[in-house]
Amino acid sequence: MCILCSDEPGFVSRQWMSGPSAESASLAAVAASAPPPGDLARVIDQLITSWTVRPGQPPEDDARTWAGTQLTYAIPSTSPPSSVFTESTGYRTMTTLMVDRVREAFELWDDLIAIELVETTSATNHDISFAYSSVTQGGGTYASPTVTQGNNGIDTITKQRIWINSSWTTHDTDADPFYGAFGGQTYVHEIGHTLGLSHPGKYDAGAGGPITYDGNAEYAQDTRKYTVMSYPDGGYHPVVSA
Repeated sequence: MCILCSDEPGFVSRQWMSGPSAESASLAAVAASAPPPGDLARVIDQLITSWTVRPGQPPEDDARTWAGTQLTYAIPSTSPPSSVFTESTGYRTMTTLMVDRVREAFELWDDLIAIELVETTSATNHDISFAYSSVTQGGGTYASPTVTQGNNGIDTITKQRIWINSSWTTHDTDADPFYGAFGGQTYVHEIGHTLGLSHPGKYDAGAGGPITYDGNAEYAQDTRKYTVMSYPDGGYHPVVSA
């Protein structure tokens, strides 16, 4: 288990109560209201097919994958052409430390998965880009894919762009993107999306409304105790758009 997927004190503390009897009552209440546990096959399926469902749009249940065994990623030092991405009009340069943390987040995934992730300095010839912007859709932070739909339930990813909203206080300074903090978790979470991982359930803050464990988790392990791709619990921000 990676350092960003491990259990944290905040995982239980959201319903923590003082005293032994209160603690027992709290844990019993959690157990009674929790969704059923998912077996390994279900967990895998949920993490690759639970794509965003927005109002007025049909469910997106296909898995997404890249062709090939190597992907390149770029951390642009200048704004991409604004004619290509509206977010480019609000492009913001990252600090040296932020860039280093982004590299480390890619390296964490590179150590974990079979696909090789290689950094490139090319402004145009890359598979994944990672940049900050003050102009993002709905003021959110997200991965924006280009996907070719397949006929067998598996779509092919051809491009991915991560846009981090520069105004969020959770990742707008060098004090934010460290291990265990929301800023660092956001980096790893968004890169996970670009590699073909969805949320564990069909929820997304961009669809509106709060996201909670009790209201949105589809199986018991849908918490950050088990995966950085989850929203609920562990202190994860309840209204992140990712």
